[in-house]
Parts: sequence; C-alpha cells; structure tokens
Amino acid sequence: MRINKHDLSSILICIVSVSFFINAYSQVQKGDMNIGFSSSFSTQSGTPRNMIITGLISAERFFTDNISVGLGPIVSVITSDGSLTSIYGVNLFGNYNFLTKGGKLLPYVGILGSINQSISNSDTKSQQNGNQIVNSGNSTVSFYGAGAKVGTKYFITEKINLDANVNYATNIYSTVNGEKLDIGDGGQIQIFLGLGVILGGKKNK
Repeated sequence: MRINKHDLSSILICIVSVSFFINAYSQVQKGDMNIGFSSSFSTQSGTPRNMIITGLISAERFFTDNISVGLGPIVSVITSDGSLTSIYGVNLFGNYNFLTKGGKLLPYVGILGSINQSISNSDTKSQQNGNQIVNSGNSTVSFYGAGAKVGTKYFITEKINLDANVNYATNIYSTVNGEKLDIGDGGQIQIFLGLGVILGGKKNK
C-alpha cells in the first residue's frame, strides 16, 4: 500500500495529537485538595430483601505527592419490607497514591474508619383476635467501623477526575440506645463511583 504525502501528514498529526492528549495533564502533587462526590447502590439478599443507597462527600488533602488524608460526611438509606433506616456518619481515610508518569490514571490503596448513627423506623405486624395489628418502633444505633479500600482516579482534565473504588468495612463496636450491641462477625463490601475536582496551584510540568 502506497502512502502519499497527504496521508503521511495526517498520520503525523494524529500521532502528535494522541501524544499530547496522553501527556497533557499532570497528576496530583503535594498541597493539592481533591473534593469528591460519590455514591453506591447495593442490595442484600434474604428475607426481607434490603436495598442500600449511599452518598458520600469527601475532602482529600495531599500531604505529599503520594500520601493523602481525607474526611467527609456519609448518608445511607436502607429500605426493606415495612422498615426504613437512615444512617448518618463521618468517614476518615488515608490513601497511598501511585503516580504514573505521564498517565491519566491514579491508582491508590487506603485504610478507613467510620463513625455512623442509624435511626430506624420499623413497622412490625402481628395478629390479634383475627385482625392484623401494625406496631411502630424507633431505635438509634451507633456504629464504629474500620476497613480498607482500593481504587483509581481517571483524569478527564487536569482538574476533574472520575473516581471508582471498592470499600470493605466491618463494625468493631456498636451500641443501641446507648447500650453495647453484639453485632457478630462479618463486614460489608461497597463499590463507589463518583467525580472529583482538584483544588490547587499550577502543576509542575
């Protein structure tokens, strides 16, 4: 196949354009702040079947080019047959970020801690003299958890990134209406997808 000058020029322009696109954006550096917005949706099998919707806002500070620490409020809503539970809390986390030379991906691993309080309003059904009786009850449960996560940020532009991560967390201490609660073993895995914005000075090229 013969390539004329016009085709060769087009190929060179494409190569230069692709190279510029790949290397156009720097990654994070010490002193940057990342403001993130993410959410998670999951279901728990069983009877009744639970649906969990979680929203998270985070502020992440890069104390070095690789190490960042952040916190943020988290809200979850759990629905099941006849009950609704709202969970409010704060997540604390620390990440180690793997910088990739000239790349747009920023993989990371991290640890996390959480303090959450759930407020449930559940309805229980019973039979009395052949009639169905609905009884309502409220309870407040506090959870103190810890876990780990792994994820990556993909930079759409120098300032905006898509963030995807998987969290595993388990409760290490819980109380219900102020009294210690035996919650047993086990943890929860959640997949978060979100958007981040870098606040900081001009990157070092």
